[in-house]
Amino acid sequence: MDFEEIPVGAKITMNISNDGEMQAKFISRAIKNTGSAILVLPFMHRGRRVNFNGKNIHIHMDVQLKTGETFTFKGCQIISVRKDGLIFHKVISSMTKGIENRRGEHRCYVGETAYFVIEGLADQITAVLKDVSNSGFGFTTDRKKNIELMPGVMVTCTFKNHQGKFIQMQGKIIRREKLARHTLYGCRCAEPNAEVEEFVKQLEEKTLIINDSLVQMG
Repeated sequence: MDFEEIPVGAKITMNISNDGEMQAKFISRAIKNTGSAILVLPFMHRGRRVNFNGKNIHIHMDVQLKTGETFTFKGCQIISVRKDGLIFHKVISSMTKGIENRRGEHRCYVGETAYFVIEGLADQITAVLKDVSNSGFGFTTDRKKNIELMPGVMVTCTFKNHQGKFIQMQGKIIRREKLARHTLYGCRCAEPNAEVEEFVKQLEEKTLIINDSLVQMG
């Protein structure tokens, strides 16, 4: 789905993280699409409008349609604007086309270097593990390395949890998205992994879920 196609009324979830362990979610609804930006009811916490300024802040937007489909727009900015005497949050994304969430579940942002053994490559590579869910994971490679992977290729990822223990997961590439400087790959795991599920649970427990806006809207 293109950014300009985001419909009025779509559920908007902003996933906020920094380079540490802080994660938070803010939920609202789209009230206007100007083509280059989305206006939403202000993201509130404890009755106060949230300021999204700060260093090393990563903002990703999930757009959930009434059909249940979800699309992710990465690298967003959120600023406050005044319109008709009211304050709104305006969301701008560096992506013009959203990434469909084919895993159908929430992804926890990781953003750390991990080790990858990839079918067809002789040597192990390092890349950035972007996110993890119970059924899959996403990672990015630097396009300067000229690594081109196709859907169906088996990938084994090894990464450290917050206790320093190595966790391994394996899946097949189901999605490839070329970005400005990187290529993003999405993988689906073939089997459940208890260690991964525990890791995701720990991340979700640290995620501050703020949905005051939806409560106010009913």
